[in-house]
Amino acid sequence: MSSNRNTAAVAAAAAAAMLAAACSAGPHSSPVASSASAASGASAAASSPAAQAAASSPAAVPAGSPVPTGQLTMKQAQLAYMRIVGRGNALSNKLAGASTGSAPFSEFRTDALAYARELRAEIAEFRAIRWPARVRTRINAMTAANFPADISCLQTMAAASSMAAAQAVGGSNHDCMVADNSTIPGTLQSMLSQ
Repeated sequence: MSSNRNTAAVAAAAAAAMLAAACSAGPHSSPVASSASAASGASAAASSPAAQAAASSPAAVPAGSPVPTGQLTMKQAQLAYMRIVGRGNALSNKLAGASTGSAPFSEFRTDALAYARELRAEIAEFRAIRWPARVRTRINAMTAANFPADISCLQTMAAASSMAAAQAVGGSNHDCMVADNSTIPGTLQSMLSQ
């Protein structure tokens, strides 16, 4: 890398944008944007299902709202989905902020592990609800495959020794790639908003 400060700043910003996109994950999106450029990484973070759900009014889905005990209607399913992923979206956004390189790697590690714990809690919440048949298969696939892949990826990235090492893990780890390439979260968001 050149010693030119501008070149180094641009390279650092590109790496941070890729990590930010990688870490704005979950149903939420994925923990890795392995082949994204810095520009598309920032765009992906802004248009991710997490960002879309986070943009929804939190007043519409109070955190302490009880979930109906019977099978949900599609409108109830949309609200329940947004309620469940709300905390994860907040953690995902915090993780993206920690991945910019302006914070110490220890903050990124702490945020990645907190997000992994949240995803485990979300799995239980998703499984406790009787989802409409139209989305049930995708919810089940997301909790059985996507979330575990996200969790493994986050844990592996957190175990790295530096932000650069975490980025390298994110681009090469199988679970990170599985989580990154899933279309289920985006499809669910689309189905639930119809």
